[in-house]
Amino acid sequence: VRGRYDKRHRVIFGEYIPLQDWFPWLERLTPISGQFGIDAGAGPVVFSCESPHTGRVVRLAPIICFEDTVPHLVRHIVRSAADSGQPVDVLVNLTNDGWFHGSSELDQHLITAIFRSVECRTPMVRAVNTGISAIIDGDGVVREPDVFIDGDADGTEPPRTSMRDPRTGRWYKQLNAALIDTVPLDTRKSFYVRHGDWFAAACCVATIAIGLMGIVLRLRDHD
Repeated sequence: VRGRYDKRHRVIFGEYIPLQDWFPWLERLTPISGQFGIDAGAGPVVFSCESPHTGRVVRLAPIICFEDTVPHLVRHIVRSAADSGQPVDVLVNLTNDGWFHGSSELDQHLITAIFRSVECRTPMVRAVNTGISAIIDGDGVVREPDVFIDGDADGTEPPRTSMRDPRTGRWYKQLNAALIDTVPLDTRKSFYVRHGDWFAAACCVATIAIGLMGIVLRLRDHD
């Protein structure tokens, strides 16, 4: 075992009950037992591994399941690693999307992962039990793998050679397959990683200021 990472951003009611530590009686009002909850991890973890081909040490940062939908969490992982002098080379997302049975949620989850790669200018490798597994570069491009191994090749359909259905252009879902590719590393430091959500905060402040200004002007008109 090279190390351990515990999920930090838990799914509400699925993995924890809010405020249960202060109000234990809340457990009786929910359809799940608090015993099935999990404790949040303490912080980000970066694993180092040596490439067997180049000998280069590559730093991998895991994010579990829906953590790739949380911009500030992924930014914190990348920023804290960079500040420590060991920047993240690749984000690795391990996901169970089996709850959604091949629905459009799988596409939406992949798209949010693409946003995280663009925001942090960091490639991501996704391994998803029901799809959509993918390799995403720092520009948000979902790469077509060098090798696509179709685990369902013994079926009635001809073996697939791509992540996408050639007739529709859509990503395959719920497919037994393996992707083999070279992950393109990206050394850029994004504006978002360096400065965070100041633009969104500024928009909130401006919206509140404009709203207050409108109230003041309306009160003046009544006077």
